[in-house]
Amino acid sequence: AGVLRNRVGADQLLGHFGSDEFLVVLPGCDAAQATQWVEHLAEQLRAGVRVGGANVSLQVAAGVALFPEHSRDAAELCRRASSARTDARGTHAPVGVYALGQEERGLRQIRIVGDFAQALKNQELRLNLQPKVSCQTREIYGAEALVRWQHPELGLLAPGAFVPAIEQAGGIQHLTRWVIREAVSRCGAWREQGVPLTIAVNVSVDDLVEEYLPYYVLDVVKQHRVEPKLVTLEITESMFLNDTPGVL
Repeated sequence: AGVLRNRVGADQLLGHFGSDEFLVVLPGCDAAQATQWVEHLAEQLRAGVRVGGANVSLQVAAGVALFPEHSRDAAELCRRASSARTDARGTHAPVGVYALGQEERGLRQIRIVGDFAQALKNQELRLNLQPKVSCQTREIYGAEALVRWQHPELGLLAPGAFVPAIEQAGGIQHLTRWVIREAVSRCGAWREQGVPLTIAVNVSVDDLVEEYLPYYVLDVVKQHRVEPKLVTLEITESMFLNDTPGVL
């Protein structure tokens, strides 16, 4: 609060919603200027504030909503700024700017997260296989496992429509394990047919810090009698870019 008071000018307004939530009104600022204001604040707090003789580094997650572009109602502006902040947290960014329709997308993501457990139970997930072809021999040497969700009401969902929401909600390990199990099962079936094709599975950065994942993979490959060298775990570059400090 003290840092914020020192940053707020005479024509600006500082409010405290409770706990660690604050509101700042920046008259005359556009989205770029408001974003820059927050980024400077975030740098200052990351450098640390003195609390009881100790230097404490703080993290910032903020959302920006503009008057009158995003709303003329104060309460609605606050809700939309909060929605933008939630999106910023999902990408590990210090600040996000509200986009029209964002709340509706947020409600859809909440529904997707809520329905995911039932999807696993009802076998609504589908595993598609994308062949990998050798440019030298022109033969298929493996495949990449791609998950789809046949939602009973929302239809067929591509990974981009549900994986980020599941990951943000902390349920990515359940999805990853399902994909690994199904993919290795297919690989085992190919081996029994005398076709030792490789299989690649995408995993998230959150999966990499799960200490039991290696044991799970080992159990699955043993169960289906698949050579470990036939199974590849891939990490997409976008996941690294979204959490650069964690990767470094």
